[in-house]
Amino acid sequence: MLITEKEDLLNRLQTIEKIANFVSNRKEAILAEKPVDLFQNTMSSIHNINITLFNSATINHYQITDIDFSNADSLNVFVNQCQAWISFIRNIVETRYSQSTALDEQFLELLDYVNYVDYDTILKQSKDTLHALQPDIIDILNRHYQSWETMWGRLDTNNNCYDVLEDRIHTLIEHRDDFEWLYHRLGDYRSKLVLHNMLYNWLTFEPNLILQMCEGNYDSYYDLDILQCDENEVIVDLGAYNGDSAIDYIKNYQKYKRIYCYEITKSTVALLTENLKDYTNIEIRNKGAGATNDIMYVSSSEASSANTATKEDNVGIPIEMVSIDEDISEPITLIKMDIEGAEQSALTGCRRHIIEEHPKLLICVYHNNEDIYKIPRMITEMRDDYKLYLRSNGLQYGPSEIVLFAL
Repeated sequence: MLITEKEDLLNRLQTIEKIANFVSNRKEAILAEKPVDLFQNTMSSIHNINITLFNSATINHYQITDIDFSNADSLNVFVNQCQAWISFIRNIVETRYSQSTALDEQFLELLDYVNYVDYDTILKQSKDTLHALQPDIIDILNRHYQSWETMWGRLDTNNNCYDVLEDRIHTLIEHRDDFEWLYHRLGDYRSKLVLHNMLYNWLTFEPNLILQMCEGNYDSYYDLDILQCDENEVIVDLGAYNGDSAIDYIKNYQKYKRIYCYEITKSTVALLTENLKDYTNIEIRNKGAGATNDIMYVSSSEASSANTATKEDNVGIPIEMVSIDEDISEPITLIKMDIEGAEQSALTGCRRHIIEEHPKLLICVYHNNEDIYKIPRMITEMRDDYKLYLRSNGLQYGPSEIVLFAL
């Protein structure tokens, strides 16, 4: 009969515990005999267990110091540290190997990794994993993150620049509890797979993780398994671009009451107007969405899905920014946001509609390294009865096109 990994770990722990008890009861003999091999083998076993569970020989808070055979105090320290470590590891083993699915177990392993392994070790291991990829993949990743460095941070392995990796590791360490909360709040396995793969990709840059979580069975935003719509929908499309998301909605659901489309450049609005001219009850607004009414500036007038607005005075073309709470008076049933990192601000400006009307929310959460944990918290702080889902249908060389569904 094959022994399970859990049984093997517990058996190894029991052996180390016996050694710690032996040392505790035989201090004088230990000091006299100085069994160096015993301690070296014990430390080797401890490090091997740590590597199995945390991918690191040493872990935060539970380090075991070297033995000084010249005094009994050193042996007492060793015994106390061993006992604390054994208790900690036994709890980790029991918790991790009692998870309902392999995915749950792997996600908990990630949380333990960022909680108990020091930052420098994580950074080194992530760099090593990155450099083990094929050279052409590394070149593509460098170009990808240099093109979008304002969103996620720069990557330039040729010049020892790992800004994106460093920021993401800090985010994982500092917001471990937020990610754990989100994982358990998500409504289905597919959502949990997206979060799992997204965060593992943050550390490994492994392209197959993107492929595995990418959906191909529905148009962006419109997962028919979880999003039900009818003829009474009043839709707010923030970042409507050329009308593609509005047209996809109509193609999938074929009925609605009204669609409000917001875009910030006149050239994009012209394209949007042309593409939607044959549809009824469409309101197109050349405005941006934010927390409050304001004036901001757009650097480019070209039609693009990646245009952004800035508060810097007199830099670019002025654009009216509005709070959706003030700009739309009628009840709203669905809000979609894809506005290049301005989602948190726009969400704040929808607070009244969200609290009073519980609209379905389709929010992009990939435009920076914080939306993925901040936006779900923002939504549930407004109303705690939302069910949360994640979907991804982007095939770029980093986690992108990830949408939070709050329903």
